[in-house]
Parts: sequence; structure tokens; C-alpha cells
Amino acid sequence: MKASMIKTQIENSKDPFMIFQLELLNSLEEIEQITDNVENILTLGEIMSIENNVISADVSKTKDYIIINQSFIEQFEQLMIKCGFEMQMTDLTTQIWDSNDIEEFVKLFEGKNEKVDEILKVVAESQFTVNDVLDKISEKGIDSLNELNKYILEKESR
Repeated sequence: MKASMIKTQIENSKDPFMIFQLELLNSLEEIEQITDNVENILTLGEIMSIENNVISADVSKTKDYIIINQSFIEQFEQLMIKCGFEMQMTDLTTQIWDSNDIEEFVKLFEGKNEKVDEILKVVAESQFTVNDVLDKISEKGIDSLNELNKYILEKESR
């Protein structure tokens, strides 16, 4: 996804990004079999749509972090099911907002760090306000603020 598309999304917020932990529930043997056969199961267009709409960070053979447009979630789930993957997706937006180490999360997305930083800002803008930052300060103190929390404060002060 190009930087201009990210900026447009910030301005329009019509198709917000979502951050998920994707856990595959298949056995390691099943995952290997499915992965080896993906090109025989999905069309080239389907594979390209995943590549164009999902940014992923592999954590292990059974767990990934993905950043995905909300409008693509259902199609992504259908494609994963078509392949034979059993999965569980957990929304991480609040955990990222509360995290004290966003940089560690961003580092998981090797080679995509700048893009992921921008997307995290888009997510923060679409989901949180200055009031959320102030609530966090009152509950946990000013030292609990991370880069996204500070970004929201700075954006509002402009």
C-alpha cells in the first residue's frame, strides 16, 4: 500500500485498518501441507488480493500479526477457509494502544516499518481521541504514554 493511499485513508477513514493476531489452529503437519498447496487452491487473483490487502508479520508457524483493511476481513477469512486453515483472529487494537513498546511490535514487520508506523497512526486516529489519552494519563500516569498516544495529543494541538 502506497503512502498516498495511507494518507487518503487517514483523511477519509472510510475503510479503517484493523490489527489482529492470527492463530492457526491446524496441526503443524496440516499447516505445511496447506502452505505447500496454496498455489493449487487459490487463483493468482486471490493470492494477489491477499498480498495487496494484508501486511503480516510471522511470529511462528501458527501465529502471525496482520494489519488488514476492515472491508477485506470477510474475504480474507473466506480465502483462509478455502485453503483449509482453521483460525482464530483476535483484535489487538486496544493492546497496541496500551502497549509500552510499540517499536518491538513494528520491528516484527521487517522491511515495512515505515508503512506500519503510518498505519498504526491511522488506526489510532480512527479509534481513539484526546479524551482516551487523558483517561490513560489519569489511570496510569504520564509515563504510560506511547508513541501513538503522543501522536494523538500532537495531532489535536495542531
